[in-house]
Amino acid sequence: MKILLSAKPSLTEATVVAVFENETPEKSLLGNDLQKLVLHHLKQKTFKAENGESLSTHLYTGKHARKVLLVGLGKSKDWDAKKSRNAAGRIIKAAKSLKEKNIAFVFPKAFEKFLQETAEGLTMGNYDPAIYKTGEDKKKLEEGAIDQTTIHFSHSSKELLEMIEKGQTIAAAVNDIRHLVNRGPNLLNSEALMKEAKKVAKENGYRFTDFSKSKLEKMGM
Repeated sequence: MKILLSAKPSLTEATVVAVFENETPEKSLLGNDLQKLVLHHLKQKTFKAENGESLSTHLYTGKHARKVLLVGLGKSKDWDAKKSRNAAGRIIKAAKSLKEKNIAFVFPKAFEKFLQETAEGLTMGNYDPAIYKTGEDKKKLEEGAIDQTTIHFSHSSKELLEMIEKGQTIAAAVNDIRHLVNRGPNLLNSEALMKEAKKVAKENGYRFTDFSKSKLEKMGM
């Protein structure tokens, strides 16, 4: 999944808005129309922004109906890296219900400090085990898979982009291990695992040593 960073809110993409409980979302991040929509649901109490809460709705601008998913974060007190990562993972899983390949995400400013962990959560939360599924389960996972996300902040910078890149690199490694673990022993025997290790070593400039049975016996293993 590709993660982009933009300082300008999109007018066409399906959008996921993360909201802290009892806090007013920033207009600079949402834009006028989207902020009005969020405030309307908060005022009517159809959405309270409680932790884990979500509300699917639409924003109508002219002839275009834009999918919007509001996701509650709960209280912002003592917000940290771990909470950012976990929240991002939950949010992207909820976003799969929109069944869109390209989705914009608007996070509160508190996430900016933890953008690396946010990128980790988004990437790990989007992990797709559909390759190992069949029938309706496989179809649902494929329909919900997200190819590209755009995170909207009030500004963009080289530092923020580097945080996203680092987060995605870490999460990609985690997802690669998940991919290996999810493969049955008929697909991942010792020889196949060795090939995967050799491939990783070659791609990253590591030295790879294959210990044969005779070498292991000499080592007393």
